[in-house]
Amino acid sequence: MGRLNASQSLDFVVGSSQSLNCSVTGFPMPQILWFRNNISIPRTVEANETILIFPEVLYSHSGIYTCRATNFVGTVTSEFKVTTKIDLLESANQDIMIGFSIAACVGVVIFVVLSLVFWRRIQKQKKLLRQLTEEEIAEFELGNPEAVNTDENTNNQGHLLAYNMAYEFP
Repeated sequence: MGRLNASQSLDFVVGSSQSLNCSVTGFPMPQILWFRNNISIPRTVEANETILIFPEVLYSHSGIYTCRATNFVGTVTSEFKVTTKIDLLESANQDIMIGFSIAACVGVVIFVVLSLVFWRRIQKQKKLLRQLTEEEIAEFELGNPEAVNTDENTNNQGHLLAYNMAYEFP
C-alpha cells in the first residue's frame, strides 16, 4: 500500500468552504475511514472515501482529523490538525455593511415620514391661505357691517364698510 500524505496543520476560516484530502493508492483499493479527535466520522454526503468536505466551516470544527486507509496488506494513517479562526476583517466588513444597510433604511423611512409631514403641513397652510383670501375678498366686497361701531367715527372704520363697485373706473 502506498504512503499517505504527511501530517499537516491547517487553518480554516469560519464560514468558508474547505476539504481534507486523503490520497492513498493500493491494491486492492484500501477502505478509508475518517476520525475527528479519535471518534469515527459517519459516512455522509460530506464524507466520501477520500475527501472530507466542510461546506461551511464552523468554529467547532477545530480538532485533529485522522484519515485511516486499510486493506489486507496493512493500515496507514495521516493526521490533519485543523484550527478554525474567524476572519475579523471579513466579519467587520460584514458588520459594517449590515450597519450601513440598516442606517440607509432608517434614513429613507425618516425622509419619507418627514416629507409626508411637511407636505401635509404645506397643504394645510395653502388651504388656510385660500380660505383667508376668499374670506378677505368677501369682506372687501360685502363689508362687515356687524363689526361697525356706531359710536366711533366712520373714518376709522372704512375697511368694515362694503365696497361700492360704482365708483370704479372702467
